[in-house]
Amino acid sequence: MTAWLHRAVLAGLLLGAYLYAWTPLRTEWTRGTAALFDRAASPELTVTTSPPTHHIRIRADEARVLKYVAPAGVKFLLPGLFLVLLAPARPRLGLFLTGHLALGALAAGVGIAGLTGLPGGIELAAFVRSYGVDAYGLAVPVLVFVRSRSRQTGLA
Repeated sequence: MTAWLHRAVLAGLLLGAYLYAWTPLRTEWTRGTAALFDRAASPELTVTTSPPTHHIRIRADEARVLKYVAPAGVKFLLPGLFLVLLAPARPRLGLFLTGHLALGALAAGVGIAGLTGLPGGIELAAFVRSYGVDAYGLAVPVLVFVRSRSRQTGLA
C-alpha cells in the first residue's frame, strides 16, 4: 500500500511541477525560439507564434510550412507519469527531460539552418519534431520499464 502511495505522490509532484513550473518555462522557450526564427527568416517568410499554446509556424509558401512546438509537452508528461507509476525505482525523468529538450533544440537549430539556406533543413526539422520526439517519447519509457521488470525478475 505504501508503494502505491509513494508512486501517487511522485506522480502528483510531477504533474504539479509540469503545470506550475515547466509550462511557464515552455512559454518563454517558445518566445525565445520564435525570436530566433524571426531573425533567421527572410522577409518573404511568415513567422507566427502563439506562446500560450507553445506553437510556432513558419510559412514559406503553401508547400513549405514548418510547425514547431516547444519540447517536453504532453509527449513528455504522459510517458513521464508512466515511468513514475510503473517503474518508480529509477524513473530517469531527468534523462528523459534532457532528451526532449535536446530534440527540441535540434529541431529548432536545423529549422533555423533551413531558413538560412540549408537544403532540406525545414523538412528535416519537421521530421525531428514529429517522428524523432514521438519515437523517443515512446521508446525510452518502454525500455526503462522493461529493464526495471527484468531486474525485478532477475533476468538482467
